[in-house]
Amino acid sequence: SSGINAEYGGNLISWQNLAYDFGFSYNIEFECDAKVLILGEGKSLLPSEVVVPLKAMQDNIDYQEIISEIQSDRNLMDRFRRYLTVLRHIQYDQVSEEKQKKIEQDYVAERKSN
Repeated sequence: SSGINAEYGGNLISWQNLAYDFGFSYNIEFECDAKVLILGEGKSLLPSEVVVPLKAMQDNIDYQEIISEIQSDRNLMDRFRRYLTVLRHIQYDQVSEEKQKKIEQDYVAERKSN
């Protein structure tokens, strides 16, 4: 199957375990350390901690074609994976209270304008 069962996917994301049905009327849960990136055109059925909405710079974009190109380019997929792995290990500086207030003000102003 090219998709993932929403219940299993939700458990994988939220609880970091994956149940497997061996066909003997019982499931065994396996603990895992899975990192999940959800890409989609709308809100996902799967749980997520962060949502980053993207807006197209132009109209009439064939998203299916772009997704197909990305999925078929093994080198590009590997670069995405390496990039996301590196991001997990970067040490970020604490944001000062002054910068936090500025970010909050900018965020509120942006929300009001939309």
